[in-house]
Amino acid sequence: MSISKKWIQLGITTVIVLFSAASVTKEVAAHHGFTGEYDASRPLYVQGTVRQVRWQSPHSTLIVEIPKNLEVPPEFRQLSASELGTDTQKQLTVSPELLGTQQRVEFPPVTSMVAPLQDRLQVGNSVQLVVLRNCEPPNQLRILLARVTDGTTVARAKTANQVNGCRS
Repeated sequence: MSISKKWIQLGITTVIVLFSAASVTKEVAAHHGFTGEYDASRPLYVQGTVRQVRWQSPHSTLIVEIPKNLEVPPEFRQLSASELGTDTQKQLTVSPELLGTQQRVEFPPVTSMVAPLQDRLQVGNSVQLVVLRNCEPPNQLRILLARVTDGTTVARAKTANQVNGCRS
């Protein structure tokens, strides 16, 4: 093989390796939203019909179809600080851009939140959620509290990766 063919082959191999590494890095960044920080200053209320459930590690996920008209119900304004953290229920709002859409929401990697719901949460069920939005794209939604039709409620009041407002 001539020297120029070796350089071309080496160049092509290098491009393939770099492209592959960039793809993996992009997937990891997309999964964790790069910083992994969630905006606790703007908790969101989400309610809707479960369209997909995935019980998996490290994050179980739901696809929830959110109706076009939605308001925070009064009982969610009465949740205790132990369920949601200090004043979260007072700041709870519905995000207009989520209305009338299907959204992927993820549970934190905590078995205590997922285990009580595995037999109670299925496609077609209604679910009420309090979620935090990740500060970095793709801005995934992380569940703080989940309540299913039978009243079963699981919550995680605070995690280390919550911030009081995103930097950008």
